[in-house]
Amino acid sequence: MLNIQFGVTKENLELLNNIVNEAADYGIWSVFYGEQEIAAVESIKTKIGALREEGLEKEKGNSLLQLNFIEGQTLKKIIVFYLTNNFKNLRRREFETISDFILFVDDSLAFEIEEKEI
Repeated sequence: MLNIQFGVTKENLELLNNIVNEAADYGIWSVFYGEQEIAAVESIKTKIGALREEGLEKEKGNSLLQLNFIEGQTLKKIIVFYLTNNFKNLRRREFETISDFILFVDDSLAFEIEEKEI
């Protein structure tokens, strides 16, 4: 299975934690997606929550978010759903940071696929 990882700053980890927690509560997961995506949402919440707790203990530095392929794909969906529901309320910097999350995940997935010659 493909695994991806990328660094997230303490500030961005807080934002990502808020995004995932809000978007995980959207009813769309149980309506349009199966058990695999629902499990991935819960796993992502757990991983980001744990990284956030670790990050609160650190003064500075990045945290390394590690996801499997399904979690990576699901994280992109989470972020897109969040943006769709909140784009009017976001400041430009927040919007750019959130958009960058999608690119980080997508670039990480593409890199792993290329490395493994899939």
